[in-house]
Amino acid sequence: MFLGTVGITEGQVLTASKKVDDQGVMEKKRRSGRSTTREESDRRVRDEIKAHINRFSKMESLFCLSSYSHQYLYSELTLATMYDMYKEGHPTEASRFLYSQVFHSLKLKFHIPKKDQCGVWATKEEKEEFRTDFDRHTAEKIDC
Repeated sequence: MFLGTVGITEGQVLTASKKVDDQGVMEKKRRSGRSTTREESDRRVRDEIKAHINRFSKMESLFCLSSYSHQYLYSELTLATMYDMYKEGHPTEASRFLYSQVFHSLKLKFHIPKKDQCGVWATKEEKEEFRTDFDRHTAEKIDC
């Protein structure tokens, strides 16, 4: 009849009519593609990668804007060496691409910012110690 005009088959019409309930409403489309177990394993792998990356010591940029939230890893590391270290403990878990995606989502960089070259500011504890020394020095300067 009109099926050829519309470009559908009789089987498609029968399948659609079976999906209509008593009130004439079509049931929701079943989305049975990707299983939830894979999503859970992907989430687990991403969490393991984050935990591995967070084991490395980081330094914050001191002189950049406060809205700039990147942290810096020491320049001796590279993404390839970090991934190789990860693969030693997890030989079949994640690809280099996934590792890279997770790394960049954590807002990390490898190079030391040009404005942040002073070795005194390497760690947060050293920053606080230097700040107290500087405050004491400033107070002595004012007293003189």
